[in-house]
Amino acid sequence: MAPLYGFHSLLPGVSWSDAGTNQILFDMAADLKVQSLRVLWNRRFMQPGLQQFDWRVADDNVLKATEQGLLLAPTVHLGNNRRTTWFGARDTSETYGPIERTSTSEPPADLTESWSSEVGYSASIYYFFRELLVRYGARFPYLAVGSEPNSIWFWRGTVGEYIRTLETVHKAKMDANVSTVILDGGIASEAWGVHIGREVLLRGVLPDAYVAEQVRGYYQTTVHAEEFSILTDGDIVAKLKFDAELIDAYDWQEDYLAQVISLSGTEALNFHYYESPEYLGDLIHYLQWKLKRAGTRETKSLVCHELGVKSQNPAYNEEGDEQAIELEVKVEIARLRGLELISWFGVTGADRDRGFKALHSSTGTPFEAAGAYRDYIESHTAS
Repeated sequence: MAPLYGFHSLLPGVSWSDAGTNQILFDMAADLKVQSLRVLWNRRFMQPGLQQFDWRVADDNVLKATEQGLLLAPTVHLGNNRRTTWFGARDTSETYGPIERTSTSEPPADLTESWSSEVGYSASIYYFFRELLVRYGARFPYLAVGSEPNSIWFWRGTVGEYIRTLETVHKAKMDANVSTVILDGGIASEAWGVHIGREVLLRGVLPDAYVAEQVRGYYQTTVHAEEFSILTDGDIVAKLKFDAELIDAYDWQEDYLAQVISLSGTEALNFHYYESPEYLGDLIHYLQWKLKRAGTRETKSLVCHELGVKSQNPAYNEEGDEQAIELEVKVEIARLRGLELISWFGVTGADRDRGFKALHSSTGTPFEAAGAYRDYIESHTAS
């Protein structure tokens, strides 16, 4: 099956509730000739009460997408009680400490531990997603529930709370009778190097020195490059084996992967990736191995809803042709390994005179990378 090529954009100064200025986003997506557009929607703008909905922004997005011949693949942030009290989260300060930054998604206050045949684990989540999918499901090939839940910036809750929320969305999809694939939020890209490194060490299948070098290489083009470059192989191995914070993160992510994969409603496993192209194939192989061990390799697929360039490499020039090459290599690897959805993340539109500017880069990625993605899609999209 040919992959669905997507694109994501954040526009400076544009509120998620500001429908009027979002036309720029759709124009850029059309210029790149993508098939789908990843949009960020926040439930707090769309659900003023338990069974009360305001679809104006979503209607505008769907109308613009339809006019441009685009499908939408939304990522829906669930919200929190510091912004909208009626569906607010539980008080998590005792578990997670003082609030330093509001998370984009938190467990809803009505989330229970007992399954209801009518509304799953949360009435507020169920009603919202059921109505959303009844209204728009035909335009959504994919929908992600939050983003990067292994990061407290995006999910202030436990694995169990996220899984119960996700399972409730699965029920809403079934009751809406749509074919939309419900995606998990996807583990953040920077987590994978040390995660896989620790698992390989624990299994004892490769020499310690080789594992250390692979971990060092994984972070070679990121903000963590200097940290790992000054560590010896022994230091990295010790960090992977004994660092308490790293172990806690590893255990959280292992629990998360196991539970997401085991859900009957999971049709695809989502991941995000920004690091060197050299390690993308290894990560895809690792996740496919996870699916195979769970006996679901033939029934559940992989998608990358956030594929991009986040390099701190000062040698990358201002015109962006090196970033363009890196992006094209990553997309090709993902295509060859059978991913069904590849969404490039993405451009801000801040440099509209010269073209595009990418996120997660100190100087941005101008038109070259955007152009490379467009040219790639034109030559690889099935007619």
